[in-house]
Amino acid sequence: MRRAYLPLRYVVHAGIALLRASCREGKGFLDCLPPGFPLVGVNVREIVQVIDRQAVGSHEPSERKAVHLHARRNQLCGPPRPGIAALLVMQNREDISQTTRQRVLAVAEELGYQPDSIARSLVTRRSNVLGVVVPDLSRSFFSELMKGVDSVSSEEGYSLLVCNTGESAEKEDRILRMLKSRRVDGLLIASAHSARTRDWKRAFANLAVPAVFVDRRFPRLPFVGGDDEAIGLQATNHLGAQGYRRIAHISGPHSVATAIGRRKGYLKALRKLSFGPAPELIVESNYHEESGGYEAMQKLFDLPLPPEAVFAASDPIAIGAMQAALDRGLRIPEQFGIIGVGGHHYGRYLRVPLSTVEQQRLRIGQDATRMLLDFINGRSPARPRQILVEPQLLVRASSCRSQGTVVE
Repeated sequence: MRRAYLPLRYVVHAGIALLRASCREGKGFLDCLPPGFPLVGVNVREIVQVIDRQAVGSHEPSERKAVHLHARRNQLCGPPRPGIAALLVMQNREDISQTTRQRVLAVAEELGYQPDSIARSLVTRRSNVLGVVVPDLSRSFFSELMKGVDSVSSEEGYSLLVCNTGESAEKEDRILRMLKSRRVDGLLIASAHSARTRDWKRAFANLAVPAVFVDRRFPRLPFVGGDDEAIGLQATNHLGAQGYRRIAHISGPHSVATAIGRRKGYLKALRKLSFGPAPELIVESNYHEESGGYEAMQKLFDLPLPPEAVFAASDPIAIGAMQAALDRGLRIPEQFGIIGVGGHHYGRYLRVPLSTVEQQRLRIGQDATRMLLDFINGRSPARPRQILVEPQLLVRASSCRSQGTVVE
């Protein structure tokens, strides 16, 4: 037996009544259908088009048409919640006037409307969230870098999801998978992977979202960070200019790209100064622990021919080395010179104010975020894909042996 279909105009009127009931009772459209209601053959898009044609003619401008259409639907279904209008306004659509925008935002604020970010991301395919992956949140370098990231991202309407890897490449891989599943729009990564192995190629091959690397550089990947070779060169040249001849280096871990670059700059400066590198004067330590610098400095002092000065790869290492020198009864800077890296704010308040090389952490965070947003928005970055921020030498008492040297 052939099924009889209702004429479309009857279905439209029935749909209007159901829409009114669903709005009034807080139910879904289909929940309000009576038993046995004939849905077969009904095209929902046609129903909507008929309602639209009844509400307003197609010759009207888009904004007037939208306003009339909403007014007609308000008559049919009662006043709607501000969600759709507020969402359209918050997307900064060009077909909505400033007057309408202000009215909608005022109502949204009055009703305490908050857009559903998850629902919005399904429509826009944007989460407005950036993932930030760092190896150690306790380090002042990364806390200062995060200020730079936030200063740019917040102005552009982005939130941050910050993750700590604890210098574990394995944990970093898990975090990257999690961030991709959370649909972040982009990634800022200070990686725990070593640039000396091939593991990083596998880890970063399928990121699927734009990414910019900070602090630790990898070949041919977008990067913003300090010029580590220039840091090592600048610090060692400064010690040489102060009259120190036997200059040691307490480096960071050999697997970390920043430590590799600073060691390279140190050796380059020694060759330029015609001192010649001495392998026994290079000792590895942990970047972030003063105790590591203290122990490394004790080893250097125990050499048959101990150093006259030390370039420490970080300020915490330098602070530990300074304490070791003071425990040996050495006068700083007359008998022993020290310079670190990082520009820690407390360095100037030490017993002997610490000379250091400032990496411009705030600027690194800002430049990296701008580059990432350029990638996300499909703009080719105006700057090179790899940006090396020039370091700044801050000379203080710990290395200032020559008269006339400017002290910060």
